[in-house]
Amino acid sequence: MTTSEYVLGHDDKELARLDQQAMMLADSTVSLLRLAGVTTGMRVLDLGTGLGHVARMASDLVGPSGQVTGVDQAESALAVARSRSDAVTFLAGDVRTFEPESPVDAVVCRLVLAYQPDPVEVVRRWMGFLRPGGVLLVMEYDMSGCRGIPHEGLIKDAIGWVDQAFTVVGQSQRLGPDLAGLMDRAGLRDVKSLGCQLYLRPGDPGGPAMLGGVVRSLLPAIERAGIASAAEVGIDTLQQRLAEQQKTGNTIICPPALVGAWGHL
Repeated sequence: MTTSEYVLGHDDKELARLDQQAMMLADSTVSLLRLAGVTTGMRVLDLGTGLGHVARMASDLVGPSGQVTGVDQAESALAVARSRSDAVTFLAGDVRTFEPESPVDAVVCRLVLAYQPDPVEVVRRWMGFLRPGGVLLVMEYDMSGCRGIPHEGLIKDAIGWVDQAFTVVGQSQRLGPDLAGLMDRAGLRDVKSLGCQLYLRPGDPGGPAMLGGVVRSLLPAIERAGIASAAEVGIDTLQQRLAEQQKTGNTIICPPALVGAWGHL
């Protein structure tokens, strides 16, 4: 089964998970924004803005002389985003059909391309939003870097459930390593790419919370695909059991690496 719909949904628990995920990705994201050249006075378009985390980071970088617009099709997420920032303009729209009123200096997106049926075509379309010399920055996961150290037991199982579920629905979270090549194929120039990997030490609650949260959001897809049953997952106690293994096994949890690739028109 392949779908272009966002498999994780937009209910309250998923929005809370996105907040938690954004906290973990904050340092990596702002570093990639800076490396791509997002700076004072720029006009920036954040596509698939969700709760507005990336848009607010970009707004801090461009300052009051710049302008940031965030676009998303989920009204529930946009309502939260608008309540958190007056400095960013948030608009409802599908990233595959949205058209800005005028060219911008930078187009950015985080964890959006993996949900598009033809990422190269989408990138080519977004290139049309840039002024000459403008920059496009895309950030996606590299699931191949997601593991426990040591990689065993329930932590290994849960990571496998997540990886398989995304693959079954045609939204593999392994696009990150191919971003530079994808942007080359789309026609951007001076393409560069960098991956950022977190290492969550034993006792860090972020690892079990992250892994348990995404399994919860994916559970219907996991069950439908026959990857694991609800009884095997035990979602109500999953986060606690992951934390117990992390502690007793002295396990480091590595979330998926966040890969950024950027290039110029």
